[in-house]
Amino acid sequence: MPDTNRTYYDDLVEGHVFPPHHWTVTEQDVADLDACVVVGPLRKADGTELPAAAAPARQPLSPFLLNTFKAMRAAISMPDGLLHARETLELHAPAYPGDRLSLTLRVKSKHIKNDKKFVLIEHDIARVDDQRRIMTVDRLIVWVK
Repeated sequence: MPDTNRTYYDDLVEGHVFPPHHWTVTEQDVADLDACVVVGPLRKADGTELPAAAAPARQPLSPFLLNTFKAMRAAISMPDGLLHARETLELHAPAYPGDRLSLTLRVKSKHIKNDKKFVLIEHDIARVDDQRRIMTVDRLIVWVK
């Protein structure tokens, strides 16, 4: 008997937009990430290192702090066993600790290939205060049920 509390492949409709998920990345979130990863120096577009004194006083958030599964978990009751197949990120503008953020999910497409069910979900992140787009993520998921 199917679990009626789970979202199945056939339940997902291309073009469907889920209600936005709101959250704020705190200074403590930044400190927790910094404790887990080694961050190199800031670099200019040409790859040359910025001197520490030239680094901006207010550091933008890492895309790792913005690229979250929390919105998917809040919007979609995902069945166990989903596989994260691929994703692309497009950065539009910086976000900073304390910014109120909104993430909107859209089922961009779905298809079956080699008997595997794929769903491409677009994550569009914007700053709530000015509605400026921060980042877009296209996440391809292998939907097992």
